[in-house]
Amino acid sequence: RGGVPLLLQIARRGIVSQSDSKKQQQQQQQSDIDSCRRDSLPPSVLAQIVEEEASSSSNNSKEGSVDISVAAMALLIRLIVHWDNREATRYFASKIKEDGTVEDNVVVRAIDVPEVDASSVCRVAIAAFLWGSNGNATTTTTTTIGDSRAPRAALDLLSAWTASDLEALDAASDACYAPSSSSSSSASGSSGKKQSYHKLRPEETRNMKPRQVAAHRKREHEYKLNTMKRALQHIHTFCSEETGGLDAMLTCAAKTDDHRLRRELGLQIGRLVSVIEESDDVKKLVTKALGCSNWKIGHEDDNDAGATPLSTLTIEELDEEKDDDNSVGNEDELLVQMKRGQLTASLLLGKSDVGAWALKHGWSDENGVDELKQLIFSNDSRAMSIASELVSAASSVEKSRPLLATLVQEGTLEDLLIHPNADVRSGAASCAAKIGLASKALSEDDGEVMALFDIAIELLFEEDEGINEGDGKSNSKQKALEISKSLPRSVSSESTSMDRGIEVMTYIVSKTFVKEKIVAGYKPAGSPPDRKSALERIVEIGCAPNSGDAQMAFGLAGIFNLLA
Repeated sequence: RGGVPLLLQIARRGIVSQSDSKKQQQQQQQSDIDSCRRDSLPPSVLAQIVEEEASSSSNNSKEGSVDISVAAMALLIRLIVHWDNREATRYFASKIKEDGTVEDNVVVRAIDVPEVDASSVCRVAIAAFLWGSNGNATTTTTTTIGDSRAPRAALDLLSAWTASDLEALDAASDACYAPSSSSSSSASGSSGKKQSYHKLRPEETRNMKPRQVAAHRKREHEYKLNTMKRALQHIHTFCSEETGGLDAMLTCAAKTDDHRLRRELGLQIGRLVSVIEESDDVKKLVTKALGCSNWKIGHEDDNDAGATPLSTLTIEELDEEKDDDNSVGNEDELLVQMKRGQLTASLLLGKSDVGAWALKHGWSDENGVDELKQLIFSNDSRAMSIASELVSAASSVEKSRPLLATLVQEGTLEDLLIHPNADVRSGAASCAAKIGLASKALSEDDGEVMALFDIAIELLFEEDEGINEGDGKSNSKQKALEISKSLPRSVSSESTSMDRGIEVMTYIVSKTFVKEKIVAGYKPAGSPPDRKSALERIVEIGCAPNSGDAQMAFGLAGIFNLLA
């Protein structure tokens, strides 16, 4: 009855003023009504709303409303979840007979929900990732991504749109159908979760014949394959050079001052590439973004006989000149390096073998390590933050560790270790600790173990205090640089400074004399008088709300187990 067009009209232009001509109001309202007749809630209109608000939020004009854009993206997520739930309902509605056959011609009554088209999702996500930067990814590093709410909403939208398994769909559906308050759930007497048609309850399984269970498992597997195929199509569409989604995410990560948002973007990119099974397919997808002229370079390291040195150099040199002109000509050189560094760090998290290839071969045609050094020495906090995350991720991957040996030996990480930003320091300290933990000399030198112990304690307090550069704690960092001369062992990636401190502590606490110092209330030299001891801090972290659900929970459990 015109309610949806009216709401969209208010969202796009505010409450209609009396001074507006009636003719213009009628024309616009009729246009909205016509669009809403085609679909119950057209995704293209929501995409247009976000694009208009993002365009108004440029650095020269702060009129764009992030609240409206976030609400529009929330509506898109609802549409995606509803459509996925409807498809699951239709697919699993047919009952399975005792002989294992599926009933035909089953009519399912469900609300007809339009599938959100790829164009609308990509337009919305790109506009949100470039929020406040004139909608242009080819600008200099002086342009900053402001409000982080829009990019975070876009990350949620991508997670729902690229869900590759049934569990992810269930999680999105549960979040979408969750009751708004505890009172509503108690009043209705239900949990607020949507039914999962593809999951069998134990009592249902006991009442089914073996052929029925086998038929259901087969149907479930087929649905999973279809969902995976659709997710891959969405990922390739969004990350393609023509769409520009991957470039928009990298631009947002390079320009934002929010370090946590940068990590979330990196993890999302890593999750997207992890869905793609074949490493060669990932290389093809990210080759141009890395500035690589040929994705086959480096195959000789894997004893790949499919690519010869001669074929690696054919004609591609001509394309390289064109690519360089197009990709770097309008962008600041440091921004290009930051985007390639962020992509390499994400690959190391999501597809470690491709990440190691990118650092050694793919990044700017085997100039990745040199450009990594430029990021470290750039004196730009965002560039140094990306470099810190990169070295931390690379030190966790076996194939990429040798590339960091020269950086440690040359003292290149020192600029990161003494940086005033705690997030920059934590990544470099984690890298130095991982390298030191794998050193044979470390296990034989108690003094070097204590240096890493001091680093771990410092990281536990980073969230609350930060580090003063003039105190004695910086000595432990310099000492960690000196002892980190050999290749590290594999350690999982982290998300916060505190997580990194817990990670390092779990390995060091295996030493008997470290256990004794922790129990005795050890504090690093030069610590403030009112600072808590290492044991008190560990207990405080373990008693924090929701600490059992945090990433550090397993590490904390391991530390307490070794201390017992």
